[in-house]
Amino acid sequence: MQSAVGTRPVPCLSMRRFLSVVLFVAPLVAIADTTAHALPNTHPDFNNDGRGDLVVPAQGESLANASGAGLVHVFYGKSTGFSTANSQVWSQDGDIEGIAENGDSFGSATTYGDFDGDGYDDLAVGSGGENAGAGAVNVIYGSAAGLAAARNQLWREGIPDIQGTRVAGDGFGSALAAADFNDDGYGDLAIGAPGDQSLPGVARGGIIMILYGTSTGLTVAGVAVISQDTPTVGGTAEDGDKFGFALATGDIDRDGFPDLAVGAPGEATDVEAGGLVTVFFGSGAGIDAVRTQTISQGSAGLIETTEARDEFGTALAIGRFDGDNYRDLIVGVPGEDVSGVQDVGAIIAIKGAADSLQMSGASLIHMATPGVAGKLQANALFGSVIERGNLNGDAYHDLVVGVWAFDIFPKSNVGAIVTLYGGAQMLAGAIPGAILHQDSSGVVDTAESFDGFGEFVRAIDSNGDGTDGIFVGVPFEDHSQRQDAGAGHMFSGSGLGLIGSSTTLWSQNSSGVADSAEGNDLFGGSGFNG
Repeated sequence: MQSAVGTRPVPCLSMRRFLSVVLFVAPLVAIADTTAHALPNTHPDFNNDGRGDLVVPAQGESLANASGAGLVHVFYGKSTGFSTANSQVWSQDGDIEGIAENGDSFGSATTYGDFDGDGYDDLAVGSGGENAGAGAVNVIYGSAAGLAAARNQLWREGIPDIQGTRVAGDGFGSALAAADFNDDGYGDLAIGAPGDQSLPGVARGGIIMILYGTSTGLTVAGVAVISQDTPTVGGTAEDGDKFGFALATGDIDRDGFPDLAVGAPGEATDVEAGGLVTVFFGSGAGIDAVRTQTISQGSAGLIETTEARDEFGTALAIGRFDGDNYRDLIVGVPGEDVSGVQDVGAIIAIKGAADSLQMSGASLIHMATPGVAGKLQANALFGSVIERGNLNGDAYHDLVVGVWAFDIFPKSNVGAIVTLYGGAQMLAGAIPGAILHQDSSGVVDTAESFDGFGEFVRAIDSNGDGTDGIFVGVPFEDHSQRQDAGAGHMFSGSGLGLIGSSTTLWSQNSSGVADSAEGNDLFGGSGFNG
């Protein structure tokens, strides 16, 4: 989204971006996890040097004569941690397929996987606004020198052998996730098109597309297009469901095949936009559209009921957040009302099990939950952004929740993040939850209204020590006399959890970063406002 000069976005449910939690999870064998090394990484490694690399979008960036075309920055991990040295900038105005055009929003979603099995991760970048919001996805392949333009692809609906018709507003590529769904040694790519209108009589029902990897990279061979009208899925596509709005991958049942969770936050289960999540289980043949599980807040055994505009499924994450050996599903419910306070937001943590997710024993967590350092706040939209990581290097995944509409009175929508640590009990580790924002002690800069701190969050082990740090985007940050230029903070992980200090406000004006800060760049922001 590019905001007009002199205006500010007002966070509300109607402006929800196409957020995605995009995790590459290697196949897991069915053994107990006893060390942190058994946990899958949350970061890409494009040059296979054992250190995580960081991708930061500036999807509002204007290029040549194209306003809001967008670009992404790639920062390579070093032994000393996060660094701007040898960083790269990628756009459709360079050496890859495609043409930079007005409103493309290149960088509206990103993910990574080793699509050709050569040991180097590859980068997939969504342009949710391409061609009046029809959308597209670029893939740039990794090498010993990092990402290289010599090998790249452009994917969109309507190209030969790809099912579907390109229609304005489809949002193809506004959500992405990757995993090796068929365990053949090649990463596969799941693409969400939540605004897809190709289903007869259905507007913005949404689809997902699965492209499978081979020794030469992603291919159209075996491509799968799935909607809620796919006969084996057992659902019904309806206007505004936005199936494919959020995606997450992980081996929930520990059978060696990663699974795919798909959010449809606009689904009218019992009420308007109550939301729904469908889990597709991996198999030797890839994503299994026959073996599925659908979940809403009205599912038997869950502790909550569906209410209008809860938007269950806006954000998703899969990881080992408790003491058993199964992967758990975290679902963002940013429209959840708590104790009569409107749109406080929440997450629901659902335990994995041998055959499927286990509804009984699910946890509802919000900012006033014991152990979470916060309080109920109307319109905070807690749960609209979630990211999995391992912040203290133990045997459990941790969760970072971006609360980008958080207020610090009298300042509005300054944003915050909340850290929740995994442990023997679901997200109830030895380290207590904490809240962090730009007015926190040790954090450079000052919180300002409409900064949107936490609208973009990425876990990254940039020095390869087994502990993730967190990059937090502040896409509406004003600096250098530029409105909404955008910026970001890097917070380090440690054995005691996330270190709440940041000595540098990173931006496109930082030393070593290609390009320069301009108004409406939205550096450090994700999501296409479709």
